Amino acid sequence: QAQAASLVGAEAEAEARRRAARAQRFSLRPVDARPTARPVESAAAPAATGGAKRSEGLRVAVVGAGPAAMFAATRLAELARGGEARLSGPVHLFRSRSKLSATQSETEHNTVYPRPGTPFFDYGCQYVTAGDPWFRAKMEAFEEAGIARRCAAGVLSKGAGFEPLPESQFGWVGPEGMWVFQERALGLMARELGRGLELHHAVSPWPPAPGQKCSDDSPLRVGAPMKNGDGTWTLKNALGEAFGPYDVLIGAYASHKLTNAQLTSPATQRVRELLHNRLTFSPVIATLVVFDRPLGLSFGTAFVADDPRLAWAANNEAKVAGGGAGKQSDGFGGGGREFWTFLAPAEYSCVSFLRDARGYKKRAFEDALDAFGALVGKNLWKHRPKLVRCLHWENGLPATTPRGATGCLYDAEQSLGWCGDWAVRGGVEGAAVSGKCMAELVASVSRGEPVGSLSLPPASQPWDEIGSRTPPGYVRLGHGCFHLAHERLVSIEPPVTTMSAKDAEAFWSKMKSWGYGAEAQPKGAAPAMEEGSTALHVGGNGDGMALFECPSSLPSSREAAIKPGASARSRDRRRARINTGWAE
Repeated sequence: QAQAASLVGAEAEAEARRRAARAQRFSLRPVDARPTARPVESAAAPAATGGAKRSEGLRVAVVGAGPAAMFAATRLAELARGGEARLSGPVHLFRSRSKLSATQSETEHNTVYPRPGTPFFDYGCQYVTAGDPWFRAKMEAFEEAGIARRCAAGVLSKGAGFEPLPESQFGWVGPEGMWVFQERALGLMARELGRGLELHHAVSPWPPAPGQKCSDDSPLRVGAPMKNGDGTWTLKNALGEAFGPYDVLIGAYASHKLTNAQLTSPATQRVRELLHNRLTFSPVIATLVVFDRPLGLSFGTAFVADDPRLAWAANNEAKVAGGGAGKQSDGFGGGGREFWTFLAPAEYSCVSFLRDARGYKKRAFEDALDAFGALVGKNLWKHRPKLVRCLHWENGLPATTPRGATGCLYDAEQSLGWCGDWAVRGGVEGAAVSGKCMAELVASVSRGEPVGSLSLPPASQPWDEIGSRTPPGYVRLGHGCFHLAHERLVSIEPPVTTMSAKDAEAFWSKMKSWGYGAEAQPKGAAPAMEEGSTALHVGGNGDGMALFECPSSLPSSREAAIKPGASARSRDRRRARINTGWAE
């Protein structure tokens, strides 16, 4: 018995050393983590009108890696510093890899942090505009700090060619890509807020070093939130480290795959039902292409006005200071080659992807080059294009939004909030404003103020088509909502085909893809979809889903771009290089 006790004690000590080594390796800073034998600190019972309320202030955690989470956390910390929010301790922000935009190089995946001087592609957020005064002030501060810059853009159409926008309408980009921009923006705000904001990164060290691998499967990433018996929340990562307790939890991610995996407890049920039954998206297809021979165009970034296959085209070198139209940048490292991102509009993307999840990549590559070539009057196949990556951005464009103008969701009974661009308008500004709304609502809860019924609409209430909420001065395009005014840029009609959580589950489960089904393939594996038709979701609010069959003989949209000499272009197309090594 003594020997057995000694062995148990040795094993316990060894496990303690292993945990300490892991914590040191990943630079963990657990928040109020307690051994399981110690009772969890109790919070006061939720107030009937405003949810969680503690006399000494609320403990708040925000989970998310995009702009909604970033601005929810930083705005709440600002309010606490100014005495407008009663908090106990800092706001805790838990993040994984940046979701503002994935940035990747020609030869490295989007989980590798960009290297200075290495050409890059942005394939999520491309361009940031700001009509909201609060958000405009934020972007101007980032510009003044040198982490964002104004970038010339214009409108490209068949009838008028390229028309530059006036300088007063220029938006912002990240000079080294949108991923680097978000990390630096967060770092700047964290320094300003000091101890008012506590950051918990799934990436260590942070900020990432150039070339550092930032895996989505990091053991530092927190999992599904857990509700405690006293009404508080606890978060845990894969290393077993516990964080909390928190009186209020804010979520700021909307991917149906993530909410399917994370919102599993009864305490998250009401928010999950709204996100899964009412929130729908129109996907966006991003195509990343390298041209070995420069295109010789007079512009670097353009909104496309009137082609159903193309919504946006950008030479990523235009985002680097000194680069852009007709000249090369020493800081980009393109070596005379051009790195372009093409975004297809929502309607094209959804129909094309759901029709054929294998063939959409090649089709999008060909359609993007044919459409862009027709608009600029060039045969782009003669410029030696190479497809580096084509991917389906599943929740690229929100299609529905809750009724009312709260800008977020809040379950007062569970002290659970949720925010994202879907609650305001699609795009970075909408996400930021939603985060701000979320922060201000939690601040009012901390002051004991009542929460209105609109903060958590009933599950039976249909959501509005998000385009109906486009404010004056904005235009809702096929890849986002922008603060722009141009006679050729007209808000799109509500997309006929969108994807709800039920559609995503049915679609991905059928293909045994990652995230759904007991026999799901590993993440990133090619879907096992059969040729033919697939069911699409028609309608905007997820109420009584109508399904129709989309035939596999859907006409190619390239037919609209056929001009004399098409046979010569076909020969050039066959010589184009297609590298789908990064294809998802």
